[in-house]
Amino acid sequence: QFYGRSKDTKDVIPIKETTKEAFDAMIEFIYEVEINWETKSAVDLFYLANMASKYLIEEMGEYVKKISETFPLTMETVVEIAATAEEFCQFEETSTALFLHCAKFLKSQLTRVSSCLTFVARYSDTDMMATAVKLVAKLDQLSQQQQHPTEYKVKKCPAGHLLIRVVQGRGRWRCNSNLYGCNCYPQYYSYETVDRYRCNSCDFDNC
Repeated sequence: QFYGRSKDTKDVIPIKETTKEAFDAMIEFIYEVEINWETKSAVDLFYLANMASKYLIEEMGEYVKKISETFPLTMETVVEIAATAEEFCQFEETSTALFLHCAKFLKSQLTRVSSCLTFVARYSDTDMMATAVKLVAKLDQLSQQQQHPTEYKVKKCPAGHLLIRVVQGRGRWRCNSNLYGCNCYPQYYSYETVDRYRCNSCDFDNC
């Protein structure tokens, strides 16, 4: 504690589970000083996320997630940073955003199959081989999302659960949303013609 009845009276107050750079970034954020992320590491990013949670600084948590989507990358650092994202997977939103950012960066750099193979081969005898392979696998997923965007819509039921796309050909079903904009309006029934998204927990279907 820095103030109040139980404030610490020591000349030096230890701050645990962080780095000096991450703590400096938190102070800069609080005082609205522009943070130079060129001088910070990906590890500092997650320590900052940890302090945002620890000290209940919600705005800083959102800021960290946004920074993870634009964090400086090069071909020499992208795998190491992606590996860091995997290491700090307990910070799910920031970890996922940073790993996806790394994959998108690679997608812009690796434009041929041969370049993908060369990239993976570079890490074949290192402890980051698994991360490199996961990144390349993510490239294929990103390409499929671009080709078939409707298959990757993020839909949720009223309870907030993620809806999973169901393979058609299983008979009639009813759309539970009853919205004018639904693909099956006004009939609300479909047979192998409309994509079906389902929440098994809530027994909820949406087209």
